[in-house]
Amino acid sequence: MAKKSTRPKRGPIKDLWCDTIEAGSVDKDWSVGIDLEDTGEGWSAWQAETCDKCGEHVIVRIGNGDTQHRDLDSDSECEGTIPNFEGPMMSFYWPLPKLRQHEEDAALAIVHLPLCLVTVEGAPALALTGGGMDLAWEIVEAYMRLGWLPPTRLELPRMCGRGVSPTDRWIAAGVARAVSVHRNWLAGRAQNVRDTLKWCRDYAAKQAAERGGK
Repeated sequence: MAKKSTRPKRGPIKDLWCDTIEAGSVDKDWSVGIDLEDTGEGWSAWQAETCDKCGEHVIVRIGNGDTQHRDLDSDSECEGTIPNFEGPMMSFYWPLPKLRQHEEDAALAIVHLPLCLVTVEGAPALALTGGGMDLAWEIVEAYMRLGWLPPTRLELPRMCGRGVSPTDRWIAAGVARAVSVHRNWLAGRAQNVRDTLKWCRDYAAKQAAERGGK
């Protein structure tokens, strides 16, 4: 299926959802369990590849690609080539909640990033299609392009050329917001521990007083 749209606009940080703040990477061996028959079991992946002739983005599923544009898109007569989609390249993934858009739209939202959309046993996730350096900036952006604040486990590395563009400042603001929200959650949990201990002490004192009064 071909799509002409590119990355979505940078939305307000306040509108990003908090579901993924505590997410962490999960180890995965991509050499086993691939679901080419679309059974909903095992794992599968989608990526938006660019036609080398017309420039349209075409959604390619793992195991497809390296063929003419018109062979993958029944609405196109373009004879350009769509690159083969080789799937995830690193042995882990970052989980997502239930997608708030179709898989194809999610793949388009991160077309400019070295990540692809995957499903593992039916659950959506993000996986890297490249490596060789710290790609935390890109992983954070992928979460944000899909509408979520990034996991606070991700720390933005200091890299030459990063952190000065409007997009990078938006990414950094998303990380800061995620950390702020997570900090408030942890402060609430810490207070709950203190409240629980106080309740336990008060209950124990009450029980002791009742026994002493008998």
